[in-house]
Amino acid sequence: MASNGILGNKRKASERDEVTEDGIVHIEFGIRGQDGNEQHFKVNQDKFLITAFQQYCKKMKLQYATINFLLDEKSIQGNRQTPKMVSFFLLSHIFLHF
Repeated sequence: MASNGILGNKRKASERDEVTEDGIVHIEFGIRGQDGNEQHFKVNQDKFLITAFQQYCKKMKLQYATINFLLDEKSIQGNRQTPKMVSFFLLSHIFLHF
């Protein structure tokens, strides 16, 4: 099958992911701004990324609507995408673009 960690529609938990007793997988990732400042987040792989993105913007005093979040040079839509949908691996890093 695919070597990208996706099996069917389910993402396998990696050794860095946290799995709760009821099988919920939490993904850890970092967001790095253009200034090099990095914040780390841990989210449920099935929840939209918008909450983490908005928390980052609040901490950094940025306006969410003016920021582009990028993973592998592709834009991530936090209100429509989850970590499972964008195939986060181990400790992925998201970059900002103003």
